[in-house]
Amino acid sequence: MTHLGSPHDAYDFIEQIGDGSFGTVHKAQHKISHKLVAVKVMKKKHTTIEECQGQFEPKLLDLLPAHINIVQLYDSYLSPNCELSFIMEYMDGGNLYQLMRERRHHNLPFNHCELRSIL
Repeated sequence: MTHLGSPHDAYDFIEQIGDGSFGTVHKAQHKISHKLVAVKVMKKKHTTIEECQGQFEPKLLDLLPAHINIVQLYDSYLSPNCELSFIMEYMDGGNLYQLMRERRHHNLPFNHCELRSIL
């Protein structure tokens, strides 16, 4: 379900944890429950809820069953300035790119079990 409004109304943004081609990701905390989440703010502007609901990523995440290796999509927002934001499960430890870069820096290749888990 996409809410009209800003995720800043419900979440305190703590820090930016990623910046990619399609959006920026922020670590945030729900103002009431204090649950940590990741807020992905899309760079492309949208004008209607229908346009937002046509996005591939939330459709795919809604179709996939809950699984330990798939981040959960909790909610989405369309702000007055037409920014689409996804409220997602927060993963401590960064993203796959950061993990790969860190492992390469320390010359620690992934073992077979780690690769299976990632894939």
